[in-house]
Amino acid sequence: MADRVILWYDRERDYLEVTLERRPGWWRTTDDDAVMVKVDEQGRMIGFSVQGLSRKDRQEVCIPTAERVTPEP
Repeated sequence: MADRVILWYDRERDYLEVTLERRPGWWRTTDDDAVMVKVDEQGRMIGFSVQGLSRKDRQEVCIPTAERVTPEP
C-alpha cells in the first residue's frame, strides 16, 4: 500500500477523486451511479471517485473493496 493518499476535489463539478496508489489502472462502475473505482490489472482497488458528493449530505457513500471489483477483461 502507498505511504499516502491523494485527494482531489473539483468544487465546480462536485467531483472527488481519491488515489490510493499511483499506477496504471481502469475505472469500473459500481452499484452506486455516483461512485467509480479504479483497479489495477489484478483487480486491486487503487483509487475511487464520487460524483455529486455534496448531494450526498449526511448519506453513506459505500466504496466496494478490491475483492468485489472485477479486473479489466
